[in-house]
Amino acid sequence: MSIEIGFELEFGCDATDSEIRNMLKGIFPETRNARKTRDRFFVTDDMSVDTNRENSSIEIVTPVWTESAASKNLKKLFDMLVLLNAETNTSTGLHINIGYRDPKKTMQIDESKLVLNVDQDKYLKMFKRTRCEYSQKIVVPFNRKKDTVDSIYNKMKDKVKDPDKYEAINLSKLDVKKGKGWIEFRIVGGKDYHKRYRDVRDAMIHFYEALVNSTDQSTYRMTRTTNRNYKLKGKKAA
Repeated sequence: MSIEIGFELEFGCDATDSEIRNMLKGIFPETRNARKTRDRFFVTDDMSVDTNRENSSIEIVTPVWTESAASKNLKKLFDMLVLLNAETNTSTGLHINIGYRDPKKTMQIDESKLVLNVDQDKYLKMFKRTRCEYSQKIVVPFNRKKDTVDSIYNKMKDKVKDPDKYEAINLSKLDVKKGKGWIEFRIVGGKDYHKRYRDVRDAMIHFYEALVNSTDQSTYRMTRTTNRNYKLKGKKAA
């Protein structure tokens, strides 16, 4: 299916950037001589992060991996953060980047359906990010009595034409027409997110499946999550 996943981990710790890079090389030796950007780690600063550690605003950008490799490597990264006595708090996020390697598959993504496939309410609440300014829920105005799944889908089609970087599902890095880019899911994060591997992996799989379902004809997931998030009392999509 050629879906690829990468991460951006925000945190603070007392280790220097150089020490973190050396740890990454030890844990992931295959990346030491990587030439392509997509196969390398990057350690940088993120000024939106605010922790009480010496190195207070770190962001690690990972290579991109298959789903199974991403799951295993995320666990290694979380274990590394524990060893570093890292601090993650309400200012820190874990951005999950997911996309197709094949441009033809990217061109099949239905952005409106993708957004409605994601249970934003469930996962924003799970990670206590419902009020986070860097992870704003994508929502459209609706009338619970008059709207249907189809009418909300049509409203969402207009909404996603103007993506915002700080939305919970950041579509600004995706160009469906050109078959390029990926989706940045900004939902996961918060205090001690690096100690919640099972919850994070569950969210990652949910986002992965939302992408897969955005390229097929089935409306089951979209109907279910739209009814739940918009409380439409079981109205079905056509």
